[in-house]
Amino acid sequence: MESLCQDATAQALGSAAPFDRGELDIMAVAVNDKVVGPLTGPQVLDAHGDFDVFCVVTPADGARMFTAPIRGLGDAPLPLS
Repeated sequence: MESLCQDATAQALGSAAPFDRGELDIMAVAVNDKVVGPLTGPQVLDAHGDFDVFCVVTPADGARMFTAPIRGLGDAPLPLS
């Protein structure tokens, strides 16, 4: 799922460059109405039926934050504090 999230994020950005440069981290979080909290691992997902996936994109450096939207930036630098 994380690979799919990375592909979707790269498409929204217009480039995979921020991932290639190690500037972004991504986590796929699966949720459904039967389980409180994120679902992890294929066996857990299979056991709980339908689910939604949310792609969480954060700066790789946890001390930094986005200061503007990142959609459509292409190869431009990320807006980070």
